Amino acid sequence: ASHPTGAPPTEPSTSSRVRSQPPDARQIAIRRDGELMQQVANSDATAIGELFDRFSGLVFSLASRVLRGLADRHDATQEIFVILWRTAGRYQPERSALVTWVLLVSRRYLLTRVRRTSRSQPREQMRDDLFVPSRDESALGQILLDEDRSRLSRSISELGEVHPDEAAAVEMKLLRGLKYDEIAL
Repeated sequence: ASHPTGAPPTEPSTSSRVRSQPPDARQIAIRRDGELMQQVANSDATAIGELFDRFSGLVFSLASRVLRGLADRHDATQEIFVILWRTAGRYQPERSALVTWVLLVSRRYLLTRVRRTSRSQPREQMRDDLFVPSRDESALGQILLDEDRSRLSRSISELGEVHPDEAAAVEMKLLRGLKYDEIAL
């Protein structure tokens, strides 16, 4: 089509081309996670179920690395999801990926629980490697550990698509067992 002045049409400016492009996967994931957590904050049962489906394996895996009894692991997982529900309105998708936030809430709860139940151990002696996989050599323990690692690896891969730096840090901590000061290097 010709321009009303008779001049040939020009290319749109770079800024208008950028505005017209669809949002990238990261922006979509950030918006979707923010909407999910807003629905969770509003006590939407479907959203709470989706949150649980997405992260219950990861949360239970962390609880399994810290707590001994199966009942304690299940209780901790439930308590963590109650905390996630109660604090869902505080989640800020522009600050971190949802999986990172879930991991932080879980870690904070589990450390508090371990400290509460083991008052005899001084706080400064609490190990930084609480989430390093156990070395349980029994066949069942190894199968469960492999399943947990597989689920955790999938979650980290999904995180890597949106937040590669956070995924790398989570992988170094949870799968490789590095300490925070080693990750910072």
